[in-house]
Amino acid sequence: FNLYNNQNVTYGDGNFAKAVKTVWERSKSDYVFSLEDDWEFLREIDLDKCIDRMEKEDFDYMRFPKINAPHLNCLPKVALQPSLWRGSVVRRLAKYMKTDKDPEKQLRTGQGNEELDKILFEVQAKGLMDYSSACCVEDIGREWRNEHGLEKWNKNKVNKKVTWIKK
Repeated sequence: FNLYNNQNVTYGDGNFAKAVKTVWERSKSDYVFSLEDDWEFLREIDLDKCIDRMEKEDFDYMRFPKINAPHLNCLPKVALQPSLWRGSVVRRLAKYMKTDKDPEKQLRTGQGNEELDKILFEVQAKGLMDYSSACCVEDIGREWRNEHGLEKWNKNKVNKKVTWIKK
């Protein structure tokens, strides 16, 4: 596999929602591994074994528990934390995602998008699979933001975009 021959380029104003939607829409594989650049794995994982387990137990989503907020690991919802998804599911979700709304929030049911809700209910009905009960990923972006004195400003107040301000 040559990562550099597998590039997706988009033009125009970029944003996180557009990136998620575009990458998910363009995916072609049976499984999609979701990993943003501000996460770090604390131990080695074997994606082939993860896929085998998802196939055997018929799950559409596997999350890798995070160390920064272990209390959130038990919540029955999908998220964009490092995770492994069935490719057909992310392509269905991407079809209904909006590029002007936070993709993490769009993955919460009850946000006014009935088509997304329908798919999310199907995924959640099968159950959400954790890689293990032990935390295995860390959000290093949060630490970097704190070190640089940055905080997220309420995006609804500033042209519906995420704005970073100095603390």
